[in-house]
Amino acid sequence: MVDPALNETTARPRVGPRTLLLFQLGAQYFYLSCLELFDPRQSLSAAAWAYGSILLLQTAYVAARSGERLRPLTMIATANTVLLFFTATDWLICVPVAIGWATRTFYVSRDGRPLANAGTFGVFCGGLLTAWTPLLPLKAVSHGFTTIPHFQLVVAVIGAALAVLGNHVALVVALLVGFTATRGFPNAAELIIFLHAAPDPSTSPRVTWQRWVFGVCGGALTGIFFWVNGHGNELTKVSGLVAMSFIMPWIRALGRAHVVRSVTEPRGRFGAGATVLGAALVVAYGALADRFMGYKPFDLWTHFEDARTHVRLDDGAVRELFAGNVHIAYPGTHGVDEEIVWSPLNHGWDLVRHTRRAADPLTDVATLRIAYRLACLPDAPTGDRDLVLPRLERLPKRGAWTVKETAELVLEIDTDAIRARCEAARDR
Repeated sequence: MVDPALNETTARPRVGPRTLLLFQLGAQYFYLSCLELFDPRQSLSAAAWAYGSILLLQTAYVAARSGERLRPLTMIATANTVLLFFTATDWLICVPVAIGWATRTFYVSRDGRPLANAGTFGVFCGGLLTAWTPLLPLKAVSHGFTTIPHFQLVVAVIGAALAVLGNHVALVVALLVGFTATRGFPNAAELIIFLHAAPDPSTSPRVTWQRWVFGVCGGALTGIFFWVNGHGNELTKVSGLVAMSFIMPWIRALGRAHVVRSVTEPRGRFGAGATVLGAALVVAYGALADRFMGYKPFDLWTHFEDARTHVRLDDGAVRELFAGNVHIAYPGTHGVDEEIVWSPLNHGWDLVRHTRRAADPLTDVATLRIAYRLACLPDAPTGDRDLVLPRLERLPKRGAWTVKETAELVLEIDTDAIRARCEAARDR
């Protein structure tokens, strides 16, 4: 099919748009079901708020503008993208969902075609708001996919099948190439972004060379943002795609001006063969990602609390006591320290490992090593348990098919003893 505006060959999906959308919805609900079975983090109330808000917004928009269509399945698919990565108590999930709806509705080209993937914009902007606004605490749910065994391969098979039906194999291969070149193999949650969220048929480039530019650059930018940020979260998972959505209109303009020459869509037997080969490469890539990334058999949650009052301590309270992050290690971390950092995205404490190898379960605190520096003695690292006493609380398995273990590491901080030691240091 030739786009008259570009005079370039464009890719036509192998099934109708409605059929492709139904397949996408089926994949989304499959992932949500797997999350519920293995590591339930999403709530039915959040889904109800998400669906209700986006359908209400679209209904009001259709009523105000004659000629517009309701598109309920498209709206639900947009909400599902947000639900696969965030949850919230009560109505707060409506904020990123509304941002996604506004992106699809108002950020459009002259011919009315959306310029950006609404779901990824909802995830990204919702993450920005929750990181900067304490009144909007969204909780990440996509990390639950990393606890399901061999899920990278499952996502790759489903993603490859949808890519063949949607005729966007080149786009997903380009995304994987760009990301792998800058960061390495993705985990299951990142694969869902690249194989399902990014190839939105209403916003993806339709010309082959534009798909390669969008995919390679978008994947590479996402990988770079991962390294710059220091650890992955929902913001960095979609950051490269969001950045490219702003850049692509200029790249398309270069194509119209014939500054960049198009590589036309392959035709006939070669085109079908290239598509099958590309899909096979995606599946093989998923197998490699599963081999090198594996799954997370153990999840360690952590928080600080006052040893006397047992009140939880937030980022500000802990920074008054310690210089830098607190480090922990035990034999199951394979010799790599984990840093306890404050996550503004989740408004809580998180663990960062500078390796992609999953840690083994922590069974007791006897082998746990703690390293920290007091704010008043920043040049004297210590692991004194008289000041920081660890306590481990084993958590029950939550999902019907849960295969991972979960525990809560509580670090009891004796704030009075720390202040006394600081005063003694100042008196010397």
